[in-house]
Amino acid sequence: AGSAGIGVAQVLMQAMMEQGRTEEEAKKAFFIVDQDGLLGKDRSDTLSREQADNSPRHDYGGGLFSEEIITEMASSCERPIIFPLSNPTTNAECTAEQAFEWTDGKCIFAAGSPFDPVTMEDGRVFYPTQCNNMYVFPGIGLGATVCGAKTVSD
Repeated sequence: AGSAGIGVAQVLMQAMMEQGRTEEEAKKAFFIVDQDGLLGKDRSDTLSREQADNSPRHDYGGGLFSEEIITEMASSCERPIIFPLSNPTTNAECTAEQAFEWTDGKCIFAAGSPFDPVTMEDGRVFYPTQCNNMYVFPGIGLGATVCGAKTVSD
């Protein structure tokens, strides 16, 4: 639930609204978890089955992503998005291996720190992606400079 995770959630929510969802529908697609559990009006340290059935699709940084939370996400959507953005790797909310194992390889995974490739028991190999500011901002800056942009907007 750090600034990077919240920023990613806001951009995804905006994209959902641009694709026709109402703001209320888009907000219901997100459950934000930090080191103390699920964020919301009534703080909880667990993600209940009822909450999972209400379509969590994304799990964003700042806390520990337990096997229970990730398997609940995987049981209620085809491709859960898991972004453990905390740095360094030892502080990540879960490992790439855990995310792929707990979702049987169906998650979309990107982390704030690098992870080694994950080989599943059935031989499938997954190559975790890194998605932090170190990769985003230099590209935006270079692109803005090359094209002579006067402004950079959403």
